[in-house]
Amino acid sequence: MGYGICGCNKNSLEYILKSKGQGNTACIAVGGALEALEAHPAHFTLNLAHKKGFIKSAIRTGASIVPVFSFGENEVYTQVSNPVGSRVRRLQTFLTTYLGFSPPLFHGRGVFNYTFGFLPYRRPITTVVGEPLEVKQNPDPSNEEINELHIRYVSALQNLFEAKS
Repeated sequence: MGYGICGCNKNSLEYILKSKGQGNTACIAVGGALEALEAHPAHFTLNLAHKKGFIKSAIRTGASIVPVFSFGENEVYTQVSNPVGSRVRRLQTFLTTYLGFSPPLFHGRGVFNYTFGFLPYRRPITTVVGEPLEVKQNPDPSNEEINELHIRYVSALQNLFEAKS
């Protein structure tokens, strides 16, 4: 794809991380499509407990993992209320399953008004970048190795969040 964008799957990720030369980086929104449905102002929900595929790829390639958190992302749009179990959420979950991306119902500000539109609200977004987690390469990582690195990653992400908030 143009501009270095590629699909978020194991083959694409490992191709980037194994490429020769410097500057090969993969940025992943780990929470995925269903996490986007939880994006409401002043509310943080991260779905990390079962997201370990990126951890396994990092171990297989020996790539460092850098924890990153952006504060304020949930403030730039207002999402329609969609509590779990509601008709809206059931429809969104159904569409996510079949489309592969989540269809959030949202609004922002307009061009000439600030009450409704599709431009983002003018809110600051602060991105905090943590120290890289060094990873020892192993082409066939065990579940123990994957779980250990996952715990380190989640802990580093929590530390970033707590240090800033």
